[in-house]
Amino acid sequence: MKTQKKIASFLVVLMLLGTSGVFLNSCKKYEENDSMSLLSPKKRIVGTWMFEETVLNGTSVNINYLISLIGGLPAMENNGLDIDLTQLVVNSIKVKLNKDETGEFIVSASYMSLPVSHTEKITWSFEDKKDFVKITLKDKDEKFKIIKLTKKDLWLEKEQDGSVVVAKCTKE
Repeated sequence: MKTQKKIASFLVVLMLLGTSGVFLNSCKKYEENDSMSLLSPKKRIVGTWMFEETVLNGTSVNINYLISLIGGLPAMENNGLDIDLTQLVVNSIKVKLNKDETGEFIVSASYMSLPVSHTEKITWSFEDKKDFVKITLKDKDEKFKIIKLTKKDLWLEKEQDGSVVVAKCTKE
């Protein structure tokens, strides 16, 4: 009799765990996440993120092409230099997000085969129930929708002038 109660109790617990797993997987916060995380969004977003892929209107594009479309990098504006963008090759873009909501925007590039690196201080914060992240660079606010946030992946989406750009980043 006791053995049957133990087996019945075990089956009830197993069914509850199975049901809760289905429930937890179906109530994930960000649309591209595979499942719900036990880590808070802030703990997942803090770190250094490397831009791996940029998608423009559903098509993967080279970051150098995208930069030529927007007319340069924000870090290059108002610096007094006349830069020929055809000679600029961006090697990497990183965003470092610190726990205290400060950070850095880091660009490594080559200009006429010479290595160039530039870092700008930023601030960041969550917006709209942590569905968006606002990044401030040189007193200019940019708001990005978070479509994926895991401990290893961060995907940010920005709609502007009828185009949708998704930046897919991985944590270093």
